[in-house]
Parts: sequence; C-alpha cells; structure tokens
Amino acid sequence: EDPDIDEKVSRRYLPFDRKASSWELWEEKFLGRAYERGNDDLLEGTILIPKSDTIPAGPSGDAARAILELNKKSYADLVASMVNTKEGKVAFRLIKNTKNKEHPRGHAAKAWVNLQTKYDEKSIPTLLDLKKEFVGSKLANNNADPDEWIAELKSIREQLEGMNHATPDMDFIIHVLNNLTPSHAIEVTMMKKKLEDMIDPLTIKQMKMDIRAHYKKILSCVVTRMVVTQTLCLAFKSRIKFVTLSPRCFLALEK
Repeated sequence: EDPDIDEKVSRRYLPFDRKASSWELWEEKFLGRAYERGNDDLLEGTILIPKSDTIPAGPSGDAARAILELNKKSYADLVASMVNTKEGKVAFRLIKNTKNKEHPRGHAAKAWVNLQTKYDEKSIPTLLDLKKEFVGSKLANNNADPDEWIAELKSIREQLEGMNHATPDMDFIIHVLNNLTPSHAIEVTMMKKKLEDMIDPLTIKQMKMDIRAHYKKILSCVVTRMVVTQTLCLAFKSRIKFVTLSPRCFLALEK
C-alpha cells in the first residue's frame, strides 16, 4: 500500500471534521480549491444551475450542459470531503438532500448553503428557531412534491439532532401525517391505523413510499382532468368561445 495515500487524499479532498470551530478555515480552503478549479462562482450562487430536464438539445444547450458538468464535479468534491463518522454522515446528508427530480446529480450551491447554515457560527440558527421551523413546516399545497418537503423536514430534524435534541421516528411520522394537504386525507387515515399496529408499525421509509405513490395518482388525475376539459372545449367550439388558462379552462357562452 502507498503510505502517502491518506495525505494525497487529504490534499485533494480537504476533509471536513464537522466542527463549527473548524468551519471558517475549511471554508476558505475549499473556496480556494474551488477557485483553482473554476467552480467557486457556482458554489456561491453567482452561476445558476439549470434544471436537467429543461436543457435544449444541440448547440444551444452546450453552455447549460457545461454548468451541469461543473455542478457534478463540485457536488462530488463536497461529498468526498465528508469524513466517514457519525458526525460526518450528518454533514453528508445535508449535501445528499439536494438531490431531486430536477437535479438528480445534486445541487452543489444548495449543498454549500446547507453546510454554511449548519456549521458557520455566524449563521447557525438557535435551537428555538429550528424548533419553530420544524413545528410550523407543512406541505404547501396539493401541487407541491411531498418528497421535497419531507427532505427539507428531515434536514431540520438532523440539525436538531446535532444540538442533542433528537426527534423520535414516531414524532417525525406524526408531524408529516398531520401536515399533509386534504388531498392526502384517505391515505393519511390508512397510515395512522398502520402507525398503531404493534406488530408491524409504520416506518418512515414505508410512509414516504405510500405518500409518493398517492402523489403520483394525484398528478395522473390532474392530467386526466385537463385532457377531458380541453376535449369538451373543442367539442363545443362552434357554440362557445373559450380561453385556456392552465390547468383550468374558463368558458364563456357566445352572446
């Protein structure tokens, strides 16, 4: 084995020990390395990271694809800098939680903000602030993706855990179920019954799977309603005039 391998890895990835007291020095080192690599503006939000599913094919999308490639490298550098300890895994999840449908390879700028928020002593929220944010967090509306909301809630939970105020799985599940929109009511009722099952109780993983499946049904119903509405509009086109304002079609009878 190469005796200098740890030193080489350290020079390349700048390991972060997840201590607030170490953040200032590590931040400067990491940004200095990012400047050398040409991705410091991306990390600090000056360059906006495009959504992967909105980039046009052909030469017109080359610039956006180059930014996505830079984002992938920046994300990889952040992940590789996390140490393999319990504390390091908390920091790692702050980075990994930026993955979603729009950014399947992660969002380096959001990950950087997450790390700053947690470890920069100038911006660390108080326990009271985090508790208030957790208690007040709810799914915004029927169109909001519950996966993304639960990921944000999980991030707050992990920050509270870092302050020695852990939230039990049961409390986390109850908060999620009590703060979904009315469109999830039937599914919530079923999951609450499962929660009381002493033999095979509801887990966070199962809860997320059930909510995700129901959300897909909601999206499917929305698409179906839009198709039916627009079909009716076309069918009565000779008798009425209409203006389509997605996702609804507002009709006005001809005078």
